[in-house]
Amino acid sequence: MAGIVVLGNHAILAQNSAIAENTATLLARDPSYSNTFERRTLCVYEKPMTLKIEKLAGEHGTTLKLIGRIRAEHLAELRGQIAASAPSVLELGEVSLVDADAVRFLGSCESDGIQLLNCSAYIREWIVRERETLNKQ
Repeated sequence: MAGIVVLGNHAILAQNSAIAENTATLLARDPSYSNTFERRTLCVYEKPMTLKIEKLAGEHGTTLKLIGRIRAEHLAELRGQIAASAPSVLELGEVSLVDADAVRFLGSCESDGIQLLNCSAYIREWIVRERETLNKQ
């Protein structure tokens, strides 16, 4: 997904993908900026790495809906939420990115009997590979 944001004499072409993280290219809007040298700069901007956790109570137990990115720095909070609410399901349909620690954590949750609902194919495959690696050791 790409978009252009205009700031003063500059236009920022922003692209966002799970693989490339967030990148932005700074382009001069006024050609006079480029008379002596090219003013095209590749810069990286960071959005806060956020994970939103929603607790949903249902007939068959509690579901924790996870939205955003799951990273190692989020796992302590997520462990606390799981301990407090004892969910039977982690809803992962809106999880866009995970790191290796998060994959191992999700695999251990599943081993502990927590269902991983709407887990994306790449996360599911990564969990399976992590389990296979552990079984070989």
